[in-house]
Amino acid sequence: MTTKPSARTRTNSRLLRLRRIVPVAIALVVTVFTIDKLRSPSPAARHDELVARVTLPNASPLNSVLPNTPATRPARPDKQSPELAPCPARARACVDTRHKLAWLQRNGQVTYGPVPVGLGRPGHRTPKGIWQVAYKGPHMVSTEYGIPMPWAVFFAYNGIAFHQGPLDVASHGCVHLRPKDARKFYDVLQPGDVVSVR
Repeated sequence: MTTKPSARTRTNSRLLRLRRIVPVAIALVVTVFTIDKLRSPSPAARHDELVARVTLPNASPLNSVLPNTPATRPARPDKQSPELAPCPARARACVDTRHKLAWLQRNGQVTYGPVPVGLGRPGHRTPKGIWQVAYKGPHMVSTEYGIPMPWAVFFAYNGIAFHQGPLDVASHGCVHLRPKDARKFYDVLQPGDVVSVR
């Protein structure tokens, strides 16, 4: 006569099977992500591809720099302010990495800022160049670092974005903004807008 296994025995049996399956599943996931990472182009290649795809009607190539004329130079907020890095008139957002300032503009005229920003740490410097806003989201989380990115506006390769963050803590390449400034950049910037980082 055979007896039916108890509920406890069935549960133990399931746990033993799970203990065998879980490590295999984890190894499979790690392998898939590793292979995907190896297939991904380098950051420089992704940047070159993005720049090659981005064109503006009736404009020179994105990597060209317009002369530092009054129309392209951002207004200075007051006489004690440092001379800001030149920013092309076609740019909607500008970042001066030397002075750690960012501002919004339209047709070369400053509409908001300059405001203080936090930038990338050594090994994760905020990439300089001319970019375009790719997409944005109000409640994003970094998939690579698990860090919240409120009011994120993505504009460069590897998830580089403007977003709310501490100004005194270096980022992994993103441009940190104070809460009210991050919300303003989020509200104003739209996909396709040009971003200049110098």
